[in-house]
Parts: sequence; structure tokens; C-alpha cells
Amino acid sequence: MVLVLPRSLFFHIPKTGGSWVRTAIENAGIPTRQVHDKHWEPGKFFETEDGRACMSDGVFTFSFVRHPLTWHQSFWGFCMDGNWKYSNAWHTTFCASGYFDVYMRNKLCRDSGRVSKIYKEFTADVRTPLHFIGRQESLVDDLVKALQLAEEDFDEEKLRATPMENQGGSLPRWKKFCTYTPELEEEVRESERWAMEMFGYI
Repeated sequence: MVLVLPRSLFFHIPKTGGSWVRTAIENAGIPTRQVHDKHWEPGKFFETEDGRACMSDGVFTFSFVRHPLTWHQSFWGFCMDGNWKYSNAWHTTFCASGYFDVYMRNKLCRDSGRVSKIYKEFTADVRTPLHFIGRQESLVDDLVKALQLAEEDFDEEKLRATPMENQGGSLPRWKKFCTYTPELEEEVRESERWAMEMFGYI
């Protein structure tokens, strides 16, 4: 999903805080339009939901990533909240399990490096790289920085006052169930080595 702002484009990578980003941007008074095509290249026209066109050429672009270990925890929590039916698009249905360690073992065997694949698709396998990639771990400050770099006109105080949302893996009812053993953590780190190294999570 792409969010079209007056002077920038926000590319929403799933499970990296994008739902909060969209709400915070709205609260900060920035008008937006939405596009569902995440594949872009310079000079390409996007058609937004209201039927209007948006030119991508020369527009500031930004997105967010998060630590691969917590990405998997968040996604499992999201699925455990009743969303396994939506997981097929992320090659997860055949890995489904109510036990986090079993789920991760299935991922390692059948879909290793899923987070790295997603991040590559959004940040590396495009003709022109994103201008700014922030971290979910410093989401508020990094969003403010991205909007300032894009020279957007916004209310920083209202943005910072926006409460967090959609935190599947950190919800109290799932947090204690999605922990890593030292051995499993090491295997996941190795499988996600590209993302770990590319975004400084080593």
C-alpha cells in the first residue's frame, strides 16, 4: 500500500508500524490519498482510490522496517487474533500453528528468510531506492524526521500524541507465548541475515 501525501509517498511494509503511521499522519493534519500498487518507478503514474493520478517522479519516498525477530512475533500475534485466513498472501498458511516455536520451525523449513524477502521487495528490488527508511523501534521520531525531510506541513504535537495501535506480537495475551529459545533465535537471525545486515540489526 502507498499513501500519497502532498509532497511525499509513504510505502507501508506490513507489520512495521504502518497503521499507526497512517493515523498519525491524519492526526497531524496532512491530507492523503491511498494507492494499493507498491511497485513503482520514476515517472510512473499511480491511480488513487478516488480516481486521480499521482506522478511518482521526483517525489520524496519513505518507509519503515523493524527487527526481523519482532516482525515474526508481531505477525504470529496478528494471525493468532483470528487472521490465519489472510496469511496465505504471505506464504504462511502452510506454516500455521498455535505454538510460536512450531510456527517458526515451519517457517525456517518452508519459507526461510521471509522478512528479508519482503524488505527486498520494497527497498531493494525497485528501480529507484527509497529516500528514507526509518525503524519501527523509533517510529515516532523517525516519522517526524521523514516528514521534515519531505518538507510536509504538519502538526508535530498532534502526531506525537497519537496512541500506538495494531501491536499484535506485543499484546499481553500473546507476548508470553511468542518467545525464542537461544537456539531458535540464532537460526532465525541466520535466515534473516540480509535484513539484519542491511538495516543494522546485527
